[in-house]
Amino acid sequence: MKISKTKVIEYFEYLNNQIDILAEEYLIKPNLSQNEKNDVETLRNKFLNETKKIFELNLNKIKSKEEFSKYDFYDWPFCFLIPNEKNNFKPFGVLVLTNVYVDPNILSYLIHEFVSSEIIYNRYVYAKEALIGKFLYFLLNEKFKSPNFDPLVDLTNRV
Repeated sequence: MKISKTKVIEYFEYLNNQIDILAEEYLIKPNLSQNEKNDVETLRNKFLNETKKIFELNLNKIKSKEEFSKYDFYDWPFCFLIPNEKNNFKPFGVLVLTNVYVDPNILSYLIHEFVSSEIIYNRYVYAKEALIGKFLYFLLNEKFKSPNFDPLVDLTNRV
């Protein structure tokens, strides 16, 4: 898949805004202790720092190419957020880091499975998309079952 520099910038701006909104919505809940508020702020900052790193990696790759060309996004670092609308996750969501771009339809499928069955996704997909979606679902589902899972799920195998 080819994607423009503008799309990369828009995606990460949207992702950061989504993290901020979910954190703020969680922070306005009544009866939160100061420790819980601090934990949410720490998690928000952790998420935003990771998205910034991945965004900068992507921008550096783009800058090394011709300004107006399109860029192959499949082999670049990527991240996505699964919001906590069913209270399945620690406090406001889970940020998943990957080594490859994850198609929006796969993201919709994961949100459909973990968050809301009202989310629509295209069930008629290529076998590769279906396999990646199911693989991510089962992998994340196993991680979420752990009582001490980290809401920053790193699937990049970074050292």
